Amino acid sequence: IVTIIAMVVPEVQHEERSASQLMQVHRGTRLSLHSDNKSYELGSCVEDMLEQYGAQQFEFWKQKTLSDPGDSCACDNILLRLQDSFSSRSSSLKLDIRLEQEAYEIIVDPEQKQIEIRAISALGIFNGLQTMFQLVAEHTGAVFSSYIFDFPHHEWRGLHLDVGRHFQTVDFVKKYIDLMALHKYNRFHWHLTEDQGWRIEMQQFPELCDIAAFRDVRVESKHQKNQIEHEYYCEKCANPKKRFQGNYGGFYTQEEIKDVIQYAKVRHIEVIPEIDLPGHCLAVLTAYPELGCTGGPYRVACSWGIFDDVLCPAKEETFEFVEKCLDELCSLFPSKYFHIGGDECRKTRWKVCPGCQDTIKRLGIEDEEALQCYFITRVAKLLYEKFDKILVGWDEILEGNLPSSDHVVVMAWRDWDYAVKAAAKGLKVIGCPISHCYFDFIQTNEDNEPGAFWSKIVLDLERVYSYTPVEGIQPELLLGGQANVWTEYMPCSHAVEYMTFPRACVLAERLWKQEGTKPFAQYLGQLNQHCSNVLDPLDVSYCKKGL
Repeated sequence: IVTIIAMVVPEVQHEERSASQLMQVHRGTRLSLHSDNKSYELGSCVEDMLEQYGAQQFEFWKQKTLSDPGDSCACDNILLRLQDSFSSRSSSLKLDIRLEQEAYEIIVDPEQKQIEIRAISALGIFNGLQTMFQLVAEHTGAVFSSYIFDFPHHEWRGLHLDVGRHFQTVDFVKKYIDLMALHKYNRFHWHLTEDQGWRIEMQQFPELCDIAAFRDVRVESKHQKNQIEHEYYCEKCANPKKRFQGNYGGFYTQEEIKDVIQYAKVRHIEVIPEIDLPGHCLAVLTAYPELGCTGGPYRVACSWGIFDDVLCPAKEETFEFVEKCLDELCSLFPSKYFHIGGDECRKTRWKVCPGCQDTIKRLGIEDEEALQCYFITRVAKLLYEKFDKILVGWDEILEGNLPSSDHVVVMAWRDWDYAVKAAAKGLKVIGCPISHCYFDFIQTNEDNEPGAFWSKIVLDLERVYSYTPVEGIQPELLLGGQANVWTEYMPCSHAVEYMTFPRACVLAERLWKQEGTKPFAQYLGQLNQHCSNVLDPLDVSYCKKGL
């Protein structure tokens, strides 16, 4: 018999159990909503969640894993109760009031033949259900009489997906979101534009779909050691090489975007869009060459890397384009955060562009880095004042002495040092350093192991498990962390799953329960069980190496 804690990833914060009583979750167990006044007030939200996600997911687990209870004590009911506060048993535990909406209690009561999930919000109920879904995935389904109080350590628990390099279907994006929800991630960072493709329907700029969304792949690629793009991954693909013949690409219609946002909302996941500016814009420039310093001609990138051609910050047409794009996209994405990239913007063209050099002189700024700061600051002001959005950018937005702002968030990807620098300015930060959070990196040193290796980092499970924020960042400025899934070497959904899982399970552990985690060798057994009982039934093509 396995306790609740040992069956849940991420592990719960607190459990009190009695080894003397056991209860079996079985195929006849039902989900129900408590009928008191508090539950009635918020009941529509919970009922919507159950109708669109919870009941369906519970039925899936029952069909896949559960047997009849036999002679053991049977759990007849899993009761969901919304209440004004948590029980007195939770009072001794340190719960950040900012995170109490995500907290929940579970009471396993064999005498009543019932498991009760309590929370003060539908979000808390949802998190409790994720724990229950993993619990019933265990073949025995037997649990001790227990009291659980659980809550997250970090507010921002993000998982990123780059669809610019390799496009992914709506169905796969939804599966990705389901797997996020199961592991209590709450921010889906959707990287939607790249040098290699623009992935959103734009009514004001149709050429972004007609031209910028597609590339000629016949001249691709910059293969390097250990980077085998399709044969290694695509045993499940009927014709893995077909996608590499002729033009490659695609985009999401605005209706599809709305569908994904709603799908994520029911699962209590916020969708954060990213439109990369002013670098990584070759696809944009191919469609609208007048936005570059040279005027082109340009070509949607057919290889990976960093390119010299970027948006020209000296042209008002550039800012008019950005504003019109934001006008369309901010009405589409309800999140208060909007990611504008800001990374890897080469200054090669700016250094020789007469307009850029005149702008530097006119503004009285020092150099091209300060010119980038001018661009970022102007876009941040636009986002906040016109669209009531908070700008999120990669840590390069600090270049040129970015001023302190309550409506700018820095994602520190190169090193924790950039998070410390941002926090020293009073900026909020998200920690996603390449040392622990870049899931495109190889997972072993084997000769044919797929993935990127430019950093020389082998990002195995133990390394991910060691993710810990550095000292020097005020707690109120550290929003949390996330994993980044760059897809240069992930040509299909199976490749994305292989590179993302189970590393995403491990990072979820560190973001949810930072303190008091067990030694890695002990945790690995729990993770192995989780993969067998949870990922296998969901048909996830995860990496089994290192388990």
